[in-house]
Amino acid sequence: MDYFYVGLPYVAPKPLLGSSGLTWEYQAGPALLQTLQTGIRDHYKSYRSGNIDKITMPLYLFLSGAGTGKSRNASEFHRTVVECLGDEDEELKNKFRNAWVFHVSLENGSTLRDDETSAFRAVGNRMLLQLLPEKALDQIVTSYEAPDPMEVLRLVAKHEKQELKDATIIVVVDGMQNLMTSYEDGLNAESRFYKTLSSIGDLAHKGAFLLPCCTATVSRPIDQSLRTSNRCRIYLPVTSLEPPVIRQDHGIELAFPIDSSLMKILVEDCGGHGRALEILWNLTRGLNLENCDVGDLMRKLRNNLSQRYKSALPKDEDAKAIVRAILVHQRLINDEHIPNTSKFPDQVVAPGLIRYEEVGQYGYLHVPYIWLWIIAETGGRELLLPGWRFDDYTELLANEDKTLPSNCSWENFEKFNARFRAMKSLALEEGQLTKISEMNFGARLNGDINFVNHHLSVACAVNQTDTRTTEANSVEWIVNSLKESINMRQHRHIVINAKSATASDAFLSLDAQPPTNENHQYKFFTDANISNDLYNRERNIAASNRDFFIFFTTQKTPDNIKLPPNSGIVDQKNWNDYFGPFAGRAFVYGLMGAPNINTADFTTLQLVDGVGPATARKIMVKRKFSSIEDAEEKTKLRWVILEQFQY
Repeated sequence: MDYFYVGLPYVAPKPLLGSSGLTWEYQAGPALLQTLQTGIRDHYKSYRSGNIDKITMPLYLFLSGAGTGKSRNASEFHRTVVECLGDEDEELKNKFRNAWVFHVSLENGSTLRDDETSAFRAVGNRMLLQLLPEKALDQIVTSYEAPDPMEVLRLVAKHEKQELKDATIIVVVDGMQNLMTSYEDGLNAESRFYKTLSSIGDLAHKGAFLLPCCTATVSRPIDQSLRTSNRCRIYLPVTSLEPPVIRQDHGIELAFPIDSSLMKILVEDCGGHGRALEILWNLTRGLNLENCDVGDLMRKLRNNLSQRYKSALPKDEDAKAIVRAILVHQRLINDEHIPNTSKFPDQVVAPGLIRYEEVGQYGYLHVPYIWLWIIAETGGRELLLPGWRFDDYTELLANEDKTLPSNCSWENFEKFNARFRAMKSLALEEGQLTKISEMNFGARLNGDINFVNHHLSVACAVNQTDTRTTEANSVEWIVNSLKESINMRQHRHIVINAKSATASDAFLSLDAQPPTNENHQYKFFTDANISNDLYNRERNIAASNRDFFIFFTTQKTPDNIKLPPNSGIVDQKNWNDYFGPFAGRAFVYGLMGAPNINTADFTTLQLVDGVGPATARKIMVKRKFSSIEDAEEKTKLRWVILEQFQY
């Protein structure tokens, strides 16, 4: 480029993103550091030995779904390269500390202009833009002939009076998917995307020690996103985020106050998705969670994500089938359509919102709560999951139906789990043949029972009920609920037992031959001393030999507990597997118990069935209460509300 006859001085790059999450401490993760360390050491070894070829000079790639943090990883690539190297790599680390680093964005306002006919030279334009920060991209494009990226590097070498072969260079190109015109472009060697990617990779064999790195949002699993090639490619892992932290002058602090159970659930609902966490952070910064409508906050998060990732979400009937597959951990075959859809598993997970766990030729879909909510709404939630409130943060149900979850972090676990089991029954077709191991996937089980699925309603027993199957109740079994008398052998209800019942906490009749029950027992322990004797004692009280008994506890249970036939356990070790996207709230429900009426803050009080802002203020004015009777006398509130609190 003759305009710059003395070359151009190197100018350090700006970050590739300007969002609020940039203030969070970067999370490289051990897998990324290890992958980079191995790749760079091999790369440098080949470079020093003169073994320079596309087989030995790698192209580094961050490929993943939308909003997962590729741009942040790309911005931190130089830093991560230095960090991944050990003390024995001091010479190499020093090279990278003094490297020329170029950040090229093809995102947002830096996408290709209409008059940029070569995408590879468009990369050169944006490298030139970094060296001329006083100019705008449009000025660069219209004022200069688009340069080959190597020409830009020669300008820097000329100004620095350095040979390119002695330079260490990193070129990062972010947003390569914007060069695609088809999801198939990664497999098409003639596509603009593929040709440009190859040309960027070729920069590594032009004489300099150069690390080319690209990011792209992909529409397939990583190993199927690009055409097979002899080129050395290093696929860098993009992992889900842990709760982020911020470095302040006084040290490091959490971005989210996750010592709050409510905030912990909100963060977990985002499932480590970078953009979701960033939006949640923007919504909650400076917000007093003790005095806000958290349900409204999460609806704003949902709406924001829905609009941003509208094209990435499954539609209509596909959405229904996918939600069903997630809720019951439906086993899917890798190379077959998900039942009742025209989609393969890899097509569903491609946008990055849903994960697919492969186990041999099979696999399972996993999704964070916020995405399950969005997908369920897309597919018509009331048709699929009638009565389930996904905005169950402060949405209040001002009625006396004890079977409905009170939509709060401290919801009685029996109610939550009964609703959860009923919801899973709705995820399968009415009359569909299923089995205990499918309906209770994730639990540690001994034995299985085949039965016909029926869509369940939740009821509460008026009286303490013996939940064991006997000859007397095997054909007709009448249980009186708060609303009606129920014949359990019609298999239409899961019933929450009356308080202090010695039998199961919740139970349902399975449409099997012969008829049998599925019985749940919920126990909170302050230690892990759960023995075989204790388990067997609980089982004998709650279930007959032919019933299937499942024991739930928030503690870890010893591995040496021997489960009797037709028995299962859900504990801290398999909690996430069993509850899936609902694991965070289920654990808090099981662990925390009811809120204390004398100490709960304004928002927490409203997280109880039947308590709105006015009632919460009344409680705060009238307390302290010595008992439920004292609270009833002072507040004139109904017993059905007051009994949900601790005193």
